[in-house]
Amino acid sequence: MSSRRKELYEKLVPQIQAPLMKLGEKLSRNKILQILRDAFMLAFPLTIFGSITLIIANFPFLAQIIGESAAASLNAMLGPASTATMSIATVFTVLGIGYYFSCDRKVDPIFGAAIAPAAFAWSHLWKPSSSSRPVALSWSETFWTSTGWVSKACLWG
Repeated sequence: MSSRRKELYEKLVPQIQAPLMKLGEKLSRNKILQILRDAFMLAFPLTIFGSITLIIANFPFLAQIIGESAAASLNAMLGPASTATMSIATVFTVLGIGYYFSCDRKVDPIFGAAIAPAAFAWSHLWKPSSSSRPVALSWSETFWTSTGWVSKACLWG
């Protein structure tokens, strides 16, 4: 590095670093963000597994290495695994949010972990409408449309 660049770097870094450190400290002390962090860490192993299966199933040039039919069967076998683990990780995250939020509020965490997925599922049973009242979805509509992915993950997980 040239001396001019080094001087500029040594002047600029402390000016940027001080306000960012203050912001980082405030964010790290935020209770809600701590709860979200802990809940996401609960589902982290599932996310890693789903990511690895996704990478293996969509590896570049895999068909040229192992053949078209073997690559297609590997993709058919690992594709649903990735989708399922990501959906189940969502359920684990919701459970974790309820559990850790209850721990923070000093109430029984098991009840928080039980209520959170119920509230999450309940919020997905309604679809927005142009009228002032939400419209309830039928069971089949909830199950087979994109708003029913939580119920699919729970049933097929």
